[in-house]
Amino acid sequence: MRQKVIIGMLALAAIIFVRNLYAISVLPDEVNQGQIFRIIFFHVPAAAAAMTGSAVAAGTWKKMMRKIWPWLTSSGKTEMA
Repeated sequence: MRQKVIIGMLALAAIIFVRNLYAISVLPDEVNQGQIFRIIFFHVPAAAAAMTGSAVAAGTWKKMMRKIWPWLTSSGKTEMA
């Protein structure tokens, strides 16, 4: 199941990437900035994906650390002797 989800997400990412490249290539030049304006259409989604990935990784790391060392969490349920 997990492998199917990963493959599905990779396929979706590949489709979105190809669509974005196509959209960037057919856009007309911006009046004042010319072709440089097109870089926004690549870097903004890449930044959003990077921030989302970082948030997911941080949440996964926190969950894993809670399992290994429960005394590191600040929940107050366990106390160090």
